[in-house]
Formats: sequence, C-alpha cells, structure tokens
Amino acid sequence: MFNLFSKQSTPFDAGTLSSKKFSLSLPFEYKAGLIFIKLEIENRSYTFLFDTGAFSIFSPALIEKLSLKKMPEHLDTIDAFAEEKELPLYQLNELKIEDLIFYNFQVACDNFSQNFPLSCLAFDGVLGYNFFRELIINIDYEKKNIILSDRIQNIQGFTKINLKQNATHALEFFLQIEKHKLWMGLDTGSNGGLQFGDKKLALKLHQKKYKSQRIIGLFSSSLSGANRQSFQDIFLLKDFFIAKKIEINSFPINYEESSPNLAGNSFLKDFSTIIDFKHKKLYLKKQAEKIQKVLEKSFGFFTFWSEEDGLYISCIMQDTPAYSSKLKIGDRLFSIGETETLNFTKKDYCNFFLLAQEVTYEKENLLELIVKRESKLLRITLTKNPTDIKQPKN
Repeated sequence: MFNLFSKQSTPFDAGTLSSKKFSLSLPFEYKAGLIFIKLEIENRSYTFLFDTGAFSIFSPALIEKLSLKKMPEHLDTIDAFAEEKELPLYQLNELKIEDLIFYNFQVACDNFSQNFPLSCLAFDGVLGYNFFRELIINIDYEKKNIILSDRIQNIQGFTKINLKQNATHALEFFLQIEKHKLWMGLDTGSNGGLQFGDKKLALKLHQKKYKSQRIIGLFSSSLSGANRQSFQDIFLLKDFFIAKKIEINSFPINYEESSPNLAGNSFLKDFSTIIDFKHKKLYLKKQAEKIQKVLEKSFGFFTFWSEEDGLYISCIMQDTPAYSSKLKIGDRLFSIGETETLNFTKKDYCNFFLLAQEVTYEKENLLELIVKRESKLLRITLTKNPTDIKQPKN
C-alpha cells in the first residue's frame, strides 16, 4: 500500500483556482491498483499519482526542472506505517490543466521514486488533496476517467454521505460494524481495500468469531519504502453499512495495530464515486446490486526482492497451502512453476509481480517451487485441493 498523510495545516490553505463553472475530463492509467494521470507542464508530460489521502508532492528532479521557490515552512508527514518525516515545501506559481489553472499552491518535495518497490511505478509526483479542496471529483474506475468540476452534475441513483475532515485534512466517512462506528479515510493513494488499526475492534471481531486469516512477514509498502516485518489479520466483515445507508454483504478488512483507517481503491472501485471536497460530501452508487467478497483463496505466499537475496519469500498467510508446507519466510526462490527466478532483477520483479494485471500462477491449483534455504535446495509442491497433496521432495 502507498499512503502519506500530512499533520500540518498551513500549506493546505494556500492557492486559488482561476476558473468557474468548469468540468474537466482526465483519462487515467490504473496500475498496481493505483490511479495515475498525465499532466503537461512547460510542454513536457509528467506522470502523477492521484491521491485523495495525501498532500501534493513533487520529486526533486521536477522541483529543479520547474525552478520552484523553497518556502521557509516545512511539512511534517506520517505514512501508513506511522513513519514520520519532515519534508521541505515549495511554491508552485502555476499549474495549468487545460482551462483550469491552479495559482500559488504549495507542494512538498520527496525523493520517493528512489524507494523500492515504489520506484517500479515511475512517476514524477503526487497530486494530492490540497489541490482538490475546492473541487468535486468524479472517479469512474470502469471507464478509467476522472472528472474535475466545481459543481455537482448527475447524481441520480447515488447515495449522499456526509464526510468529516480529520487532523491530517483527509476526508473520512464511517462504517457501521456491529455497534462500532469506524471512520475511514478516503484514499486513492492506497491500492488496498479496507484497513483499520483499532485493537479493541479487532478483539471484538475475534470474539464474535468472524472468519479471519493472519499474514506474517513483509507484505506492504508506503512512500517511505518497504514495510517492516509485522503481522496483519484479515477479517471477513458481513452485513455492515456505510454511514448507516449502504449495505455491504461481505468484504475483507485488514487489521494492523495502530495503522490508520483507510478505504482504498480495491474498495472504492466497487462504486461510482463522487467526492465533493468543498462541501464535504460523498456520493456513492454500487456497481452491482450486491457487494459480496470472500477471503482470497491463494497459495498463500508473497515475495519481495533485494540486491543481496534476489527474489525470496517475504510473507506467508495462515491456513493456506504455503502455511501447511515446508515453505519458510526468507527462502530464496529459484523457480515458481515454469518460471525461473534465480536471476530475477529489480525490473523483473516489477514486471512479474507489481505491474502485472494478475499473478498468473494463482490461476493454477497445483504449483511447484524450488527454493534455497541456507545451502540446501528444496522442491516444494503447493496445492489448493487437499486431495492432490504430495509430500515435498528435498
């Protein structure tokens, strides 16, 4: 997941818009579960992550290219894994998107593109909520299109939901889970679905015997780089509501202690979504009559890559074929099925895992891995069908 939240308020209020009664349509690319738009600045095209949960950030290269003036203030940030960082601020005199002009907005500067695996995505900056505060944003995940406007257009069939602004300036709606009200940040900068960090609610879900799975290892990423070793519980919520208005039949929610509460693209893409930043309103319309998800049925292992170790097992999910096998976190992968991975480069990892539309081997019911542990090579067979279980061969 890729998230960033600002804790400082002053830069949020800087800047003005030039246009009134406008409606601007922007196509976007959807990769790694994130929204990317292309903007032309000074006759050159740049790629931006479209992030409703973060302050706007430009790379050092883009700051230098545009000769932006450094401000005396700075921005204190905290990412999705509670990592704090102080970022310098710069004045952006003008950003023109067709007839819409942003004057005197501020942007933070961070060399996030150097952080792996975020570097796989190759973008120049983050267009964040300080640019959106006077806008109404219509996100169409099916058509891969965003409309920026200053007025509400067709909302027939949509449900209106009140939002509140949290201390980081991100907008939030609430989920009604059992008798618990859980405020969730609207975050298109997250490729996840639903996540929360309330320990009491997690205990309650365990006590109520909600179906769950636990992931152990290195399994996520933020703008500051890869997540540290930890665990995450995934609960399958059933029959809960958005703001007591929209029923969700079932949907997974991820718990990691003290993490922020977020609703990312994997959840929002089940809706037609209109966010009215100025009036703090959210309009949602289900893409299907029922939203009924299940816990993912997979082989249950995740991978990561480093210069020193190459491709290795970074995470294992409980109650899966990987968990029941001899596979261990840290095992170096020599092959996955028919794909040789011994000499995988950083680029190979980006293309095979992060940027791929789907992980092709998850379509199979049987998968053979060759891994190296210390000085031994192990052949491990994973199966999603218990009747096909074979003993791993060393």
